[in-house]
Amino acid sequence: MTLRSPRYNFTIPAGTISAGGSYLIELEKNEKYAENAPYNDVLIRNFSGQRIKVSYGDTMQIMGASEVMHDTEAYGTRRIIIKNSDTTVGNDDIIFVMVSRNITADHCIISDKTGENIYTIASGGV
Repeated sequence: MTLRSPRYNFTIPAGTISAGGSYLIELEKNEKYAENAPYNDVLIRNFSGQRIKVSYGDTMQIMGASEVMHDTEAYGTRRIIIKNSDTTVGNDDIIFVMVSRNITADHCIISDKTGENIYTIASGGV
């Protein structure tokens, strides 16, 4: 296990999330991504014309059509659920998701001052 993870990209194709439907990106239970879970950095680009509800860790965001959201404090992200809030049409364009675990200068300072393990801090444990 390393402190930083690779950036993992997911592209949800147009038409994948039906009206009112959901899409799950399971990070902790998928062998390819489990070793680096939990993640603390989430980027979502909603290229579709639909409003979506995005849930991960302890966060829930509503994103409008063609909106971008970047959360650099997405501590404890083990899975991402994207729900299409539109009641009549599926996503009409792609939704791009990127996750990673990063170590910041703030994490290093907190670790230095508290003596806490930096991995615990980067995972949101302090």
